[in-house]
Amino acid sequence: VDWPPHLLDLNSIENVWGIFKRRYWKAVWKRKRITHNREELIGFAQEVWSELPWERIYGWLDRIPERVNFCLRRNGGPTQW
Repeated sequence: VDWPPHLLDLNSIENVWGIFKRRYWKAVWKRKRITHNREELIGFAQEVWSELPWERIYGWLDRIPERVNFCLRRNGGPTQW
C-alpha cells in the first residue's frame, strides 16, 4: 500500500492528546501555577488523564474498523474523520 505512514484518520491518539492537552492547561490555569516537581507533575497529569471523557474515547476506538474500511475504499484518501 503506497500511503503516508501516518494517517490521521486512523490515529485516534491524536484526538486523545488534544483533549488531554487542553484539559491539562485549563487545570494549570485554574491552579494559577505550573508544577516543577516531577512527582507532583506526574500526579497532576494522572489526575487530568483519569478525568478524560473515556466513553467518548472508547467510541472513537470502536469505530476504527469502520475507518480502516473507509480508508481502504478511498485508497488512503481523506475521510470525514
